[in-house]
Amino acid sequence: MDNQMLIIAQEAIKTFDNAYERYERLLKRLFQEEHPHNTDIYDVFPKVAVLNVIYSTRIIAVSQVAEHILKQEIDCLLADGSLEAVRRIANVKIREKKYCFYSFATKYCNWHNPDAYPIFDKNACACLLDYKRKDCFAGFKLDDLWVYQTFKKVVDDFRTHYRLESLNYKELDKFLWQCGGEVIKSKADAKAVGTAV
Repeated sequence: MDNQMLIIAQEAIKTFDNAYERYERLLKRLFQEEHPHNTDIYDVFPKVAVLNVIYSTRIIAVSQVAEHILKQEIDCLLADGSLEAVRRIANVKIREKKYCFYSFATKYCNWHNPDAYPIFDKNACACLLDYKRKDCFAGFKLDDLWVYQTFKKVVDDFRTHYRLESLNYKELDKFLWQCGGEVIKSKADAKAVGTAV
């Protein structure tokens, strides 16, 4: 029997790749080929700046975030796939104010080690919540996904439940992003129709 979900996922991945191939190639080159380490500001700064622009992560102080990452000494954590790397990157103090750049941190880690870190963003959350509503594949609330260990477990549960084990996190990210974007759009369209009636 065919795995219909795998076919749907592969189509979403193909759509994503057709639209964003250049961005993906640029980020792969930047993170994995040209600047794979985080021990020099001239390696960290371009990654933060480009990631911020491509993903619209709304980092308010790119230079300070790059310096923060440099101080975290995360290369061993990233190589090991440690979830601690996400926490260290996400929690930043800028001008005496604390910020949590959680989604940015997951993306930064993912581009260093795509096999260890799924990407957290609003599209992924929308997709996971929509499939939870449809099929109850796991027990969680939206707030639970703001804990990276839980988010990663939910993504793993999603992959197992729908028999998507052949997909790595990078491929799953593309599927969740495409699917979640459609969920968000359909809710916005339904809301617009409701207010127009």
